[in-house]
Amino acid sequence: MGPPDVALDALDAGDAALYKKQDGVAVGAPHAARVLLDDGRDREFEPLRPGARHSVTHLARADYVIEALLFVMALGTRMFRIDSPMATVFDEVHFGRFVSQYDLREYFFDIHPPLAKLTLYFVAKLFGFSAVDRSVFKFQKIGAHFPPELKWFPLRTISAVFGALHAPLMYRCCRKLAIERLVCIMAAFMINFDMVNVIESRLILTDSQLLFYCGLALYFMLELWDTEPYSRARAKYVLLAGLACGGAISVKYTGLGTPGVTGLVCLFGLYFPVYGRITVLECVAIGAYGLFVFMLCFQIHFLLLPNGGDGDGFMPTWFRMSLVGDAAFKQGSVRPWFPRSVTHLAVEMVRASARIKNTHNWASMWYSWPLTQRGILYFVDGTRHTHLSASKIYLIGNLSVYACVVLALIVFGASQAAMLLLVLVRRLRKRPGSGNSINISSSSSSSSTGSNLLGSHRIYAAVGWFCTAGWLVNMVPYLDITRATFLYHYLPALWYGIMLAAWMLHVFVRSQKVRVPLVLVLMTIFVANFVYFAPWVYNMEILNTAHKQRQWFSRWN
Repeated sequence: MGPPDVALDALDAGDAALYKKQDGVAVGAPHAARVLLDDGRDREFEPLRPGARHSVTHLARADYVIEALLFVMALGTRMFRIDSPMATVFDEVHFGRFVSQYDLREYFFDIHPPLAKLTLYFVAKLFGFSAVDRSVFKFQKIGAHFPPELKWFPLRTISAVFGALHAPLMYRCCRKLAIERLVCIMAAFMINFDMVNVIESRLILTDSQLLFYCGLALYFMLELWDTEPYSRARAKYVLLAGLACGGAISVKYTGLGTPGVTGLVCLFGLYFPVYGRITVLECVAIGAYGLFVFMLCFQIHFLLLPNGGDGDGFMPTWFRMSLVGDAAFKQGSVRPWFPRSVTHLAVEMVRASARIKNTHNWASMWYSWPLTQRGILYFVDGTRHTHLSASKIYLIGNLSVYACVVLALIVFGASQAAMLLLVLVRRLRKRPGSGNSINISSSSSSSSTGSNLLGSHRIYAAVGWFCTAGWLVNMVPYLDITRATFLYHYLPALWYGIMLAAWMLHVFVRSQKVRVPLVLVLMTIFVANFVYFAPWVYNMEILNTAHKQRQWFSRWN
């Protein structure tokens, strides 16, 4: 039998140019492209072995154009009416105050690492933010209106820029899994037109930064797994993956999900690394680069906060003695050993988070997130609230997007259960003394078909389980959390869920005559759902009856 051919019917014209064959193996494509090989032999569906000739996939010009258009579209959805309201919204109270405390050099405490807060602060200073005059604004109350002299606009804008990068980054991650362009665009639409993502990306909050670093870490890992050992490309992506993982963890500890899942793949060489598992030295290097980012953020954090403040009580005596102006100690003591301070603060952040037992009116349990059953009232504009109309910001997810993710998870789980049953049945039929009469010719044909099916399933299952594992790892920490949790905590898991939905559609809908109209219909639904709920995203005034019509669930109150 000759070398296998690439099934071009599953690729668009631009994709086909990216793939080559060498010794009967498709190269120049991501690992998932091997699902397109159809030779009927198990070995063709195994991961490429170490030493196989393989080249890194390069994006075509069309991909860069698509990414640029996705970024412009995403930036538009986030910048539209970004100045409404000109008042503090929900957790802007906290992050705006942290920026002010950096500017005043007053020590404060937060349960999250400092990278995102530092980013907000440096952008604010770049555009002239000043909190020296405390009478200007104190970020103490939700709904308090910004004074004209407060430079608050850049703070929301930087969140919008990070958020606008999610769509092209999602597109690129899906392309690395060899998913067709149109389906990748659909995935980008799913993340871009999710109301939770858009709202979180246009306020003075940090989740747009968290999701950016998580997506960036995933992309660099996918690139790393395609590179040859001891090459410059391998060293480059080890560095970039480590820095991005460090960035994710340095925004929130919940950013550990992506480094955790991809780290297991690296250590054990699970399917994706083309040349086998990543070496221990490379894994250590990735961890070291990540730790460098983490430590550097805390070093800058401490240097910016030499004065006593409302966060002193979370630190031990030996640290508080170094703060200028702490009422209980002499001023200007020598700063304690830096690693000791970082270790204490990093651990105290986790402990303080665990000690939070207060309930919250807008809190929601993890099992309500996949279908966005509980929303959050972020803001009500009191200046435009009448008995006839009102404007507000209400955080809910795009139900059409979330439903597609849930469907993908169910179908994938069912397919794995079915395949497990098939394997068990095959083993039972092959067991000696089972009493089954076996026809040699039909058995050979059946075995070939079964081997082909199982071989194809290995690729489908590998990518599917990777995306499912990413979803699960980002959900599991919330199963046992006692403090209040909120819908926006679902965003990192949603990223992997969207990738799974794209992968499932790519695999199961192979006919272009069906796939193209189906994807276009789905994208239209995503956009239409977003437009319908746009008044809740952009604080637009509508009739109270219209608000009531949008309350699809009883807990969207």
